[in-house]
Amino acid sequence: MSLHRKSVLLIEPYPPLLESLAELLRLEGFEVFGVCSEEAGRALQSAHAVDLVIADRSELATEDTFEILRIRNGTRIALRKPFCADELLGAIDRLL
Repeated sequence: MSLHRKSVLLIEPYPPLLESLAELLRLEGFEVFGVCSEEAGRALQSAHAVDLVIADRSELATEDTFEILRIRNGTRIALRKPFCADELLGAIDRLL
């Protein structure tokens, strides 16, 4: 078991959803960096090494989706919105 606390960069433009997801991930033991824009996410990612990026990709896709990216190997999982907490946590577990 790794002693490293996994870190997540969460990019979500809707502040109430950003806060809800950040709280869920903190309760699961993740260090969470939450921002509302891709630009802020890129700046934060250059300042902090994160294990995962979870980003709203609705503007880039035809469906309302969230993308989860594992930084070290580039593996990605897409979740269609709406999703439940168990789906999000399951996808994170598969990537880590």
